[in-house]
Amino acid sequence: MDRAERRELAFVGCACLSVVLLVVSNIAATKLWDFFGVAMLDGGIVSFPLAFVLSDVIVEIWGGRRARMVVWLGFLMNLVVVGILGLVQVLPAGAEWGHQAAYEVILGFLPRVVFGSLVSYLVAQLLNVLVFVKIRERTGRRLLWVRSLGSSVVANVVNSLVFCGIVFGGVVSVGEWWAMVGTSCGIMILCEVVLTPVNYLVVASLRTFFRKESPATKPSKFSKTEVNSDF
Repeated sequence: MDRAERRELAFVGCACLSVVLLVVSNIAATKLWDFFGVAMLDGGIVSFPLAFVLSDVIVEIWGGRRARMVVWLGFLMNLVVVGILGLVQVLPAGAEWGHQAAYEVILGFLPRVVFGSLVSYLVAQLLNVLVFVKIRERTGRRLLWVRSLGSSVVANVVNSLVFCGIVFGGVVSVGEWWAMVGTSCGIMILCEVVLTPVNYLVVASLRTFFRKESPATKPSKFSKTEVNSDF
């Protein structure tokens, strides 16, 4: 496997993982949990920060065009998942299957939640890529943590504002709403800080993987190329 093939294989893997994280985050978001009595948060916050880290890795290695492609792919695949789950929900339940209500609670997405999730994801991820690229134009390959955290902070704030505004605006009190937004932003940004070393590790590992020579392409011990290189 040559370098180009390894790059494409790694890109496909990252793109698939990015889509999985989005779908899992939206399903996990159906559960609300109590964050030490400060605010109620959705379960998607557990996996969604990883999506921003992965987005940073993709734009760092493959550039903004490929990163935006993955964002749109995730958006479209999530529409497919929502459509299939919605179709299954309206199918007549079996006479001996008494879990229709549970299915509707867990997988029966509310239109407002679906809309808020899709819009916030699309806006935040595209903004994350844009800010990352703009910072990289100034820093080059140096200071990965600056563009990673800088883009993630902006995107996470926008993501929380858009999602909470669409889903919880007018539903909870103003104080509860700001507590939810502030706590969500704080946790996601903290996760980004904690995961920064992972970002460096993944980027470095991928670059090493791309540079690694395939045994099939390595010159033999007594090849003409190697002999000539000695002169």
